[in-house]
Amino acid sequence: METNERITEQVNKVIQTNMDRREGYEKAIDQIADESLKALFADCSRQSNENINELRQIVIQHGGEPVDTTSTAGDLYRVWMDVKTALAASNTKAVLQSCEQGEDIALKAYREVYEAQNGSA
Repeated sequence: METNERITEQVNKVIQTNMDRREGYEKAIDQIADESLKALFADCSRQSNENINELRQIVIQHGGEPVDTTSTAGDLYRVWMDVKTALAASNTKAVLQSCEQGEDIALKAYREVYEAQNGSA
């Protein structure tokens, strides 16, 4: 049972990271004018939704309850995105930098879960 709880806890962290990622891309779409970037960000948001749906099934299969809210850290980061974009000389550059940082955070979350399941790489 402890293993299932550990798995659901870790997968829920990744779900929440994907929820933060999705919200970040939705915010980015609202902050830029470039249509090709909007399309890219929309694809990333859709991918996050697909990830969330798949990961929720894993949590349920292990007897857990999937999370359904973004993280406080993610909420604060999106506020920071607003401030950074408002102060930046180039909205597009600031938004791209924020998205890149968000991807780094998501990658870290996946790595942490992988390492917890498989031992440190």
